Amino acid sequence: MVHIADSHIQSLLLEASWAAKYAGLSERAAIDLVSRNIEKILGIKAKEESRDIVVFEGNPLEFGASVVVSLDGDDKSVMDCWPDAE
Repeated sequence: MVHIADSHIQSLLLEASWAAKYAGLSERAAIDLVSRNIEKILGIKAKEESRDIVVFEGNPLEFGASVVVSLDGDDKSVMDCWPDAE
């Protein structure tokens, strides 16, 4: 698992937003640049029911948006939650 402090993953959606702006893409296409399209490029056959889910507070393509919860698609468990859930 990649630790968020070890990479630039936190800016991935913002970078996708900039790329989409200059390429004239929709917000949906920008999100696909860093999600479903990666699977297509790498030839990964992901099952829809086992996809991980990330919920943002705010528009994930705008500066200041933050991850509120992320869920593991395989075992349906909470991987991260803010604020911490008890």
